[in-house]
Amino acid sequence: CKHFLSLDNIDLVRIQATDRLGIDLRVQIGEFTDEYRIGFRHSASSSEDAKSEIMKLFQEAWERENGIYFTDSLPPILKYAEDILRRK
Repeated sequence: CKHFLSLDNIDLVRIQATDRLGIDLRVQIGEFTDEYRIGFRHSASSSEDAKSEIMKLFQEAWERENGIYFTDSLPPILKYAEDILRRK
């Protein structure tokens, strides 16, 4: 979350769903909860491919944490739900 979503001080992250195109995350920061979609760089055609793509996301996050960037672009990211109690 720190590197892909540019979020800090996260209390809880949970993978809600996984499909052939990406993963859905529920992220809790304090009292607020938001949901995000992080897409895979390549679509998966089997459960093994999906596991591999998830591991690639974790690997990329680790590399970014350690200052290693093989590309400047991030995987596709979409924030699709926001806590309604958040003040704008």
